[in-house]
Amino acid sequence: MPEGYPRITDHPSLKAVEKDRNTILQCHAKGDPKPSIIWLRDFIPVDLSNPRLTLLEGGELQIERSQESDVGKYECVAENEHGVDYSYAANLYVKVRRVPPHFTMPPESVEVQPATDVNLTCVAVGSPMPEVRWRQGNRELTDENEIPIGRNVLELKNVLETKNYTCVASSDLGIIEEIAQVKVT
Repeated sequence: MPEGYPRITDHPSLKAVEKDRNTILQCHAKGDPKPSIIWLRDFIPVDLSNPRLTLLEGGELQIERSQESDVGKYECVAENEHGVDYSYAANLYVKVRRVPPHFTMPPESVEVQPATDVNLTCVAVGSPMPEVRWRQGNRELTDENEIPIGRNVLELKNVLETKNYTCVASSDLGIIEEIAQVKVT
């Protein structure tokens, strides 16, 4: 190998990163003059115009807010006037966390005076985030076109009688329900 020939000294390695998390793929090279580094994903140059991808000063590739579209086989290429050196290829996997819905703020039963207004709040989380809607008996109270994600406040005006209201949180991983009573005293 001629003197000054680029040589990769630190290769990228297998990575598994959670979706929406940041990660850095390692790559360092020696040579004289100092080699330039480019990255390939599945044998195609990585598009550094993507604001989530940054080539760091040392040659590492930083990926911000990892997405499923980032999955692939990565390798770095070091090049200078004497030649080219390719790193070992390393797979990047992006794990999508899946969590069934659960309440972080279930609705609470309340006692009110007749003809008063009351708000019932219900908050649920999960991955994917659940839709949250309200029901009274079998009657849907949340507009089908405006179902909020994660949080829903039921505004009741001029309450005259005791009733039960059900908060329903649903995603493709399940449905949970919690009942709150508005009791008129």
